[in-house]
Amino acid sequence: MTLNGYNLDIAINGAYVKEFDAREFTFSLRDSIHSLYPRGTFKVNDVSGYLLESRAFTEGIPVEITMGFNEISLTNKYLFHKMEVPVVPNPNQLSGEIDASLIHESYRTESMDSKSFPYNPSAIVNSLFNYNFMGKVIEQTKILSTNHLYQPRTTKEDFVKNVLLPNSLSAKQSPSPYYCFIDSKDILHYESLLGMLSKNPITKLYLTSKNRVEYYQKILSFQPFSYDITKHRNSLDFSFEIITDDDNKEFERKEISVSDVQSPYPLYNCTKENVPVFDEIEENFDESVYSSIINKQRYSLLSDRVLVTTPLHTDYCAGTVLELDTEYAGSNSSFSYHGLYLIEQSDHVWNGETQDGFTQMILARVSPTFSPDFELEGGMK
Repeated sequence: MTLNGYNLDIAINGAYVKEFDAREFTFSLRDSIHSLYPRGTFKVNDVSGYLLESRAFTEGIPVEITMGFNEISLTNKYLFHKMEVPVVPNPNQLSGEIDASLIHESYRTESMDSKSFPYNPSAIVNSLFNYNFMGKVIEQTKILSTNHLYQPRTTKEDFVKNVLLPNSLSAKQSPSPYYCFIDSKDILHYESLLGMLSKNPITKLYLTSKNRVEYYQKILSFQPFSYDITKHRNSLDFSFEIITDDDNKEFERKEISVSDVQSPYPLYNCTKENVPVFDEIEENFDESVYSSIINKQRYSLLSDRVLVTTPLHTDYCAGTVLELDTEYAGSNSSFSYHGLYLIEQSDHVWNGETQDGFTQMILARVSPTFSPDFELEGGMK
């Protein structure tokens, strides 16, 4: 269906929904470099009770959503993950405002498995998911000195988060954290931060009052913010002991500190973490700790963030790079917020009530470096 230039289609369990139009429902699709599975929300006022009677929103039912504006659109498949009816206007018959949650269709393949993998992390990810993605972007990781990585009766999502990512170092880039996620265009990513930041920007967005900007490049709202650092404190200094003499229980203390981590970016929010005593230690333990230190910076390295809203543009997905051109005090060009940003999270939203769509993104980067003689235009230091 088409409304005001927006292309919108919904197929529930293989059947396209024709009983109501786009003005009667609201939905959003979200992807994030910090979340393996894309998720979404779906809201509709089922006045007639038809959708409730059809059990269309039952957990696990597949739904295919197409959304976009003019010639730019995406289609992706999800599963209904959760459903509730918080408002029931007519207590005498089936009806109500349905509020449903979505999760990417590949979640259907999740299972708790116990396996060992004689491969490096990027090779494991490439074969881990029994799902036909539209594409894969997998950055090669270093082959670990350990012979195997183990999935100890966990889901794929937990295995990636707790085993593969902490043991991933790029084979081509300088050390930086790894991320595993599926974007809203159904592409599986396993990439390092430097790998993603090295991409060319797909477009430039403008925060300006001038009328020279193309429709898709216009920033509708721009809100700088930062996370609570106490939620993402890093353990970057490791101190642990190993037993070198079982009979006399003699200990040898080893330490790996921030100075041992050759990251091209500054390290933030350092805290001390005591690693438990090990009865024995393999040769690759230092390598594993080193990789873990790097990957604990997954949130803190991207310390400069802005919440940006643009007209609906479904090419703006997590893991993509954009360039910002912003102004302040009239028409002065901003240094602080100008430059390349990574899309950390994107939400593509259709609002049936207002009959329009928009894209809202969290854009992130490493904080800019200011020279000692930096001055704001207008003379203010």
